Amino acid sequence: MASLVRRKTSPFWYVQHRTAHGDWKRTATRYRIGIGSDTRKARELAAEYSLKEHQNKSEPRENWSCWVDDWLAGRRLSPLTVARYQSSWEHVRKFLHKVGIQGPRYVTYATCMDYMAWRKKNKAGRKKPATLNTAIMELKVLGFIMGEAVRRGFANSNPCRELRIPRDKPREKPELTDDQISTIREALKTEPEWMSDAFELAIHHGCRLSECRVPMEDVDFTRNVIHFRKTKGDKPFTVPIHPGILPLLKRKAKTGAAFVSEVPGNDSKPFHTLFKKLGLVGVSFHSTRVTVVSRMARSPEIKPELARRYVNHSSELVHRIYQRLGAEDLRGISGVLGIPSPGNGDDPQAI
Repeated sequence: MASLVRRKTSPFWYVQHRTAHGDWKRTATRYRIGIGSDTRKARELAAEYSLKEHQNKSEPRENWSCWVDDWLAGRRLSPLTVARYQSSWEHVRKFLHKVGIQGPRYVTYATCMDYMAWRKKNKAGRKKPATLNTAIMELKVLGFIMGEAVRRGFANSNPCRELRIPRDKPREKPELTDDQISTIREALKTEPEWMSDAFELAIHHGCRLSECRVPMEDVDFTRNVIHFRKTKGDKPFTVPIHPGILPLLKRKAKTGAAFVSEVPGNDSKPFHTLFKKLGLVGVSFHSTRVTVVSRMARSPEIKPELARRYVNHSSELVHRIYQRLGAEDLRGISGVLGIPSPGNGDDPQAI
């Protein structure tokens, strides 16, 4: 229970109380000793600390540390999705620890709003604070956790539902031109080998960086196909090997390599640094996927459903988002439509 204490060198009251971790701490107040109204306010403050101590004495099984990590790890999701959730939870956990919330019962709507403000200021070891969309994503993960807490009886409601925080429109990743592809290839000659291998695989197959760590055992030269096993959404798929990537695959097989690309993780920072050094504004590794999708969309020989299958997009809507078609791509449409002229004598060539 919290109590008021004095310090010989200070004219103000101090509150001695337990932290959320059970450690004793003395917190200074702005209330002076010997003044009746100040002493009364100091006692009220001590009572508030006592209430917090009582709230933090939730059942051990309710505390985040007792169940959240195991629950996240045990969800039937792809390893990449689980890793994303765990990363988001780490940021949320730091905030909850900072504000002394050790269990889900005391999470409120105000907690979510406070987290938004804190996260956009907290750099978390990075040069820049988190974006609004990142903070929303992390609150979404907290919402999943709170939903499970309600089912377990650890909370009465889920305040993370229907927060209605509008997302910022994400910046479109550009398509790579032939000149940019050549520039990147030249620059990759002085970078680690895995980067060049990943880029070639992605620019030919449109795969994500996390999908570039393909085991060589998943490359079938007899059937001339490559199998992508670790994918977003845990949806493996197999496609024919693009002829442009065949020399790389054969070289890897000859040297006994274990993977097509020894991608060390899912961190695209090395590519971000490289593209920035080359002055490629807005370009990211994911631009390789945009490039493949856009070029397939321009080809009349490739049906949309086959293009979607080639890059393993989950829906036609998602697939269309990746297309970067401009006005030049539309010039042939007038001849294809075959709309009859109005027959009013106007010469269309004169327009």
